Amino acid sequence: MRMEALSLNITPPSTSAAAPVWVAAAQSQRPFEPEAAEPPHRMSTGRFDIVIVGAGHAGARCAQAARKTNPDLSILLIGDEDHPPYERPPLSMLDSTRVEKCFRPEPEYYSQHNIELLLGTPVINIARNEQTISLADGRVVEFGKLVLATGSRPRQLPFTPASKRIHYLRTLDDATALSEGLARAKRIAIIGAGFIGLEVAAAAGKMGRDVVVLEREAEVLTRALPADIAAVVRAGVSFRFGSRVLALDDVGDQISVTTEEEGHLVDLVLVGIGVMPNTGLASQSGLTVRDGIVVDSSGRTSDPNILAAGEVTSHPVRGLKRLARRESWQVAELQGAIVGQVAAGAHAEFNELPWFCSDQGSLYIQIVGSIDQENDWVFRHNSNPRSLCAFSIEAQRIRGCCYPNFRARYSDCPAVNCRTGGDRSGQARRPSFLFTQPASIAMSKSAAMGHCRR
Repeated sequence: MRMEALSLNITPPSTSAAAPVWVAAAQSQRPFEPEAAEPPHRMSTGRFDIVIVGAGHAGARCAQAARKTNPDLSILLIGDEDHPPYERPPLSMLDSTRVEKCFRPEPEYYSQHNIELLLGTPVINIARNEQTISLADGRVVEFGKLVLATGSRPRQLPFTPASKRIHYLRTLDDATALSEGLARAKRIAIIGAGFIGLEVAAAAGKMGRDVVVLEREAEVLTRALPADIAAVVRAGVSFRFGSRVLALDDVGDQISVTTEEEGHLVDLVLVGIGVMPNTGLASQSGLTVRDGIVVDSSGRTSDPNILAAGEVTSHPVRGLKRLARRESWQVAELQGAIVGQVAAGAHAEFNELPWFCSDQGSLYIQIVGSIDQENDWVFRHNSNPRSLCAFSIEAQRIRGCCYPNFRARYSDCPAVNCRTGGDRSGQARRPSFLFTQPASIAMSKSAAMGHCRR
């Protein structure tokens, strides 16, 4: 039995001059406030060929790829947020122009391509034997193939009081609340020097706010970058390293942040101490979970009728000899599409070299390949101290490359140029070519310095 179609009536975001700012450079503009979707119609119990749980970036790509693979399948995309699918990277940049474009595809796409979209409805249970899911409102949906694209959630401080001045950043609503808070705040404390915290710190600093970043480790991004590049990243805002936060207290119009060494009185706090994968549904239903939902290169879980996609998955990673969970745009975009094809009956595998980028104001970081702190590192740079290239070396092979302030595709990466003398035709254009080359390539100082350009 086919379910009743769900209505989707969502107006793309707009701005007016009445409310607080999103953009540092335009403080008179209103923060991004998308109009809420109309509540979905009641939906009778029925069956869909493909049900996707998680209407985020990975879920949207999965639905698109499944529809392209087979135009005749019935597809249901379920999300617990009230917004249609959107991409998350623009949220930490506090830039209304970018955030307004984060809805990709446009909300109208789903009804135009016969994809049912059910918003604001959590899924609470999977019955694997019956091939059904239970919704929070009591309805039950039967599936042919189920895709879990449930993403992750912010890691919480255990002592966070309920306060509108203390923020976590994960959703569009979180970003809107943060932008409104920043419009009123003068002094900001950011707990955690990870990518999200640093991106927000850069945006808030550009707005003229007084920003202090509190980090318990001895450097920023200790799990992601070598110390030399971390030193480039931390230029521009105030940092307190080795700073363990003990308490947050709401004291009227401000927040008191207590660390082991000192106290800070601020107008707003952003907590950015990492994320945790949303594996609850998978665990409850008995799927194999280790850090994330364990999948193969096609996104298949331990159940032949259930797949998973996005940063909730622990999957094979090219260049690594183990499964890993990657929190990146690339995984949501590309693995999501692969899983959609597989769910629709095609054969496909996600076997991309890892790639990641972070935009922090005047600093732009790109990482290609596998970055391991235990590897050896070789650094090459030109006269610009904030533009350099770092090679990760293992067993005399290049395994990864990090290059801040080199705004280009990774086919134009200085590391590729080092190997080819600037000739990026043929196989040298493929980044995988770089990571089969001996470490002596990175050791060539004259070649590397000649091609490391901002």
